[in-house]
Amino acid sequence: MEIHFVNKSLHIDIHNNDLPHWQQNDAVMFLTCRLADSLPQSKLAEYRDLIERFDHHFNDMTGQSDDEHRKLQEQASERIQQWLDAGMGSCILRSGKEREIVSDSLKYIDGKKIHTYAYVIMPNHLHILLSPLDSTPITDTFENLKKFMTRKINKVTGRTDKIWQKYHFDTLVRSRQDFDETVMYIIQNPKHLPESDYTLYVEPEILEMLREH
Repeated sequence: MEIHFVNKSLHIDIHNNDLPHWQQNDAVMFLTCRLADSLPQSKLAEYRDLIERFDHHFNDMTGQSDDEHRKLQEQASERIQQWLDAGMGSCILRSGKEREIVSDSLKYIDGKKIHTYAYVIMPNHLHILLSPLDSTPITDTFENLKKFMTRKINKVTGRTDKIWQKYHFDTLVRSRQDFDETVMYIIQNPKHLPESDYTLYVEPEILEMLREH
């Protein structure tokens, strides 16, 4: 299996919406999508400040060492993960019925828009490790996907309100070490939850690669 990581010598597309998003052809990406009510306003302000710092440091990615990138990436990811793991909000994805809609939706675009290596659906957020398969900005792919999932979930549950936070947090994966660590992070993310509260998927080939290492 050939996996491509970000190449600092090549052009990187930067899509700026509410948050900065980096994408480079089919280079591996790690995305976090959270539910709309998963963070209170105080955390949203701190979240935005963290993202602005991240954006400032990586406007010129070629000037950053791998250690610098890893340090700031880990800082951002760990802070956000701590907040999400606190289980704030309605946590509607604790329900297996709603999680099945999310997993079925991811399966539908797998092999068409993205290649999925691993994901975990938590009660109030989603982590996914993937490679884009076409030139569509990953922000567009996931905004369309979230709209579709929202319609499906609202139809099943009778809800009428917003489900997903607009846009997502993403990072480009720089190396095989980063890749393996991210897969393990996804696997270990739900370790504090009962199996009924999350859905975990890891591509069989990736599990085999991890065993070989």
